[in-house]
Amino acid sequence: MVQGDAPASHPADSDLERRSLLRIGLSAAVSITAAAHIPRAVRAGARRATAPESETNALAERSAPQWLWVRDTHSPTPAPSPPPLSTISAVHPWARPAYYVRDVLPDAPASAIALTVDDGPHPVYTPMVLEVLRRYGVKATFSMIGINVQRYPGVARQVVAEGHTISNHSMWHPIPFTALNHAAIHAEVADAMNRVWDATRTVPRLFRAPGGSWSPTVFDALARYDLVPVDWDVDPRDWTVPGVAHIEGVLDTGRGGDILLCHDGGGNRLQTVQALNQVLPALLDRKLEFVTL
Repeated sequence: MVQGDAPASHPADSDLERRSLLRIGLSAAVSITAAAHIPRAVRAGARRATAPESETNALAERSAPQWLWVRDTHSPTPAPSPPPLSTISAVHPWARPAYYVRDVLPDAPASAIALTVDDGPHPVYTPMVLEVLRRYGVKATFSMIGINVQRYPGVARQVVAEGHTISNHSMWHPIPFTALNHAAIHAEVADAMNRVWDATRTVPRLFRAPGGSWSPTVFDALARYDLVPVDWDVDPRDWTVPGVAHIEGVLDTGRGGDILLCHDGGGNRLQTVQALNQVLPALLDRKLEFVTL
């Protein structure tokens, strides 16, 4: 299993989440409790190994391309295939994902830090995360799974309405992602693009591979949609539910240029919400500037 992402398939996770939510009740879903603060000295091993700098162009807003609706099962007629690579302008020859803010935003200030939130949208935990972000004026990048966007389109629209960015996180979140053949990877990317467009009328410009699993085949599929592959370098492994203090402590190691990883789907994310409520003001007090990728 690749570090930093939930190992199970998300349709099954969704059934488990519904049963879990029935047990904890909505009262638990709206409570934010204090978390213990631990010193930075005990937070070793939370950061990815340093990767070399890459040169990219800043992302630009654009409308949905005509070739977006690939494999759209809701369409009564077959959709066109995506264009060949030669017809896409300014395709970056990716050989590795972006690990740092300046990989995606070359002109970002040294104090820029990015919070990414994966595996949603979720009808309970995503609004809870949004409430915390709203409280501290923080914007984030939400890596959404297509089937969850299809199930909860209103939550996806709320994320966009509050000024956050949506990243494509595949249609079904298969693990290991690189075990899929080219056609299956292409379908995962295209179908998720469709679901995000259907729900929000926005086009993701970023892609995060399930489990952070990358290969030349994945990069080739992303190039067909001019998508930027985005990874992370600070990972509290919150999907393992390690405790609020652990999640908070790892996130608190963040510094300018880092991409932080958290989750709002795939399981019970109360610990993540509680940790964010504690660590965001601490990071802001250090004059770090949250940016969307």
